[in-house]
Amino acid sequence: MLAIIAAVMLAAAAQQDTVFTADGGRVVGTVVEEGPNGVAVRVADGTFRNFARREVVRIEYADGSVTKPSEQAAPPPQPAPPPPAQPAPPPRAYSPPPPQAYPPPPPQGYPPPPPAYMPPPYRPSRPPPPPYAEQHPGGPAAPFYFSFGLGGALLSGNAERGVELRDVFGNQLNVAFEGGARLTPHLALGLYGDLGYGDAGRDIRNQCNQLGIDCSANSGRFGILLRHTFQPAARSTPWISVGTGWESGKVTSDDGFGGTIEQFSYSGWEMLRLMGGVDLRSSPVFGVGFYGGVRFGKYTHLDTGDTVPFVSEHIDDQRVHTTLEAGLRFTLFP
Repeated sequence: MLAIIAAVMLAAAAQQDTVFTADGGRVVGTVVEEGPNGVAVRVADGTFRNFARREVVRIEYADGSVTKPSEQAAPPPQPAPPPPAQPAPPPRAYSPPPPQAYPPPPPQGYPPPPPAYMPPPYRPSRPPPPPYAEQHPGGPAAPFYFSFGLGGALLSGNAERGVELRDVFGNQLNVAFEGGARLTPHLALGLYGDLGYGDAGRDIRNQCNQLGIDCSANSGRFGILLRHTFQPAARSTPWISVGTGWESGKVTSDDGFGGTIEQFSYSGWEMLRLMGGVDLRSSPVFGVGFYGGVRFGKYTHLDTGDTVPFVSEHIDDQRVHTTLEAGLRFTLFP
């Protein structure tokens, strides 16, 4: 039975045309049109499928003939008709130029008259504004300056023999003031003052906690300095300074009535203050920048503060301590 059905299907397929497409497909049906516009095939369900000539590789008809529409050459395009010939223009008659009237020569002994056209005077383009340093060749806009800085201070070393500074004073918030007069555009003589605020050191803080009181520590420094500015008229102005002065540090506690009691204080000599930074001018009057430096000091006296009896003693075995400092700085007339 299956053999009979297969034979009938093969016989039916053999009576139809087969279209082979360029994408490798095959369509079986009846070719109803094959022309320059393409190929139309009616398939078994009665619908039509249309193919362009370039999409068909070959067609095998039921009678055994084979055509290849994609290889059939399209008719050559018809050449465009040549443009009509333009008639040659008639020859122009020659006409001599009109005679030119020349001015009479100037009489001898008189200067020649000025020309009728005077060119405008040469005006060069306006040059760009000079740099800040050329606008202010003498340096800053004022012979004095003033700065305010806000940063942090780290203390290390010994307050005296056997007493580490970190056990007495903790790290502090530092407020720095500086001002002076310029001796030259590069060199200035000035004064400085610093105030530090923070907690008491580890050992003092533990003692205050045992007594049930709040303790804090602060420090103060002031002195004289020399300041050198590397580029006094530039927008970015690096500088360094060296100074010396006096310093103190004290520990205070709360008295329970809104006031404070000074427990003890150290005082002595700040032997060397080395600072440096850069001021960035936003105008000749104002600048903002960064600063940093190191200080070397030595306490020479210890006072008992507000305790009774008051004792002020000289420290015999003095030790050197250091303070590292850095922060942000605002300057008038940098």
